[in-house]
Amino acid sequence: MLNVTGRTPLVPGIRLIRTSLSPLDHRAWLDLSSGITSDSAEYHSLPYQPGSFVPRPPWRSASDDDLAALFSPPGDVDPSNCVQVIEMPGKILDRFATLRNVSQDLTTQALREHHNSQECRDAFKYAMRYIATIVSSERRKLDGAGIFFNPPNQPTTTHAHKDDSFLLGLHVDSWRPALIDLRRDSPGRLSINLGLHDRFFLFINADLPQLAKMLDDRGIPFDREDDSTHSLRGAFMTAFPDYPVVRLRIRPGEAYLAPTENIIHDGSSTGQTSLDVHLTVRAHFRVGYEAPPWSAARELVHGARAAEPAGAAMGA
Repeated sequence: MLNVTGRTPLVPGIRLIRTSLSPLDHRAWLDLSSGITSDSAEYHSLPYQPGSFVPRPPWRSASDDDLAALFSPPGDVDPSNCVQVIEMPGKILDRFATLRNVSQDLTTQALREHHNSQECRDAFKYAMRYIATIVSSERRKLDGAGIFFNPPNQPTTTHAHKDDSFLLGLHVDSWRPALIDLRRDSPGRLSINLGLHDRFFLFINADLPQLAKMLDDRGIPFDREDDSTHSLRGAFMTAFPDYPVVRLRIRPGEAYLAPTENIIHDGSSTGQTSLDVHLTVRAHFRVGYEAPPWSAARELVHGARAAEPAGAAMGA
């Protein structure tokens, strides 16, 4: 699978969409790992859950072939196999100015106190009204909405649900467990960077059915009846240790839309010096278009009903 450079090339799979930039402009906003490795082999001092996988450094710039694999020709898009970066209206980020300022307190106390303030709740509702305008018109339910934070300068950011003292590493979300071939119908995730610094979205650029085929082609067994996808995920990252992880830069005020229940992924706060703060929600989003500017969405925003978060608690 190695090319003439000795690197494992990306296979065409998950389509990357960033309508404000051409593919060549993306060289500054994405890079690729040297592969995948176990947490114990790379990060001895971090509290990873046993059996975790992480991107293997060093990171490299995307080649022409990599960009060609990530940016497929224009055409119909499927939310289940696209990752899109959108720029949120500045009016939304402005509402979180105090939140962004207190994110510089690494003790998290100021952030936790502000999170419970009326100002933060009003900003959250304002943002949710806008987000409601980019949800599929047929399936408008919003789940898991909240404002979350992570420590700065972490190679991956998601914590295990059963014991949040452990980092999870590269994983597949399973808020609605489903078999591999049914994952394409799962809700996607929108995550807005509310922090002061760039954050990163890490992902394998192939959806779960494609990973299953790659394993089948090599005759590598895994449990197809495992609706948590742990078997598939572990089999792939063990069998393809040289396959690159894409690291996509998300600037403050930008958001990613991703099918996180259908791809291996994680977040990263590498390089940050303040808390990594983001607003996250799950839904069936529309993809493949530019997010509506505030002028176009204003009437919808003021007329939409804001979703109430279930606690909107801080977390991973």
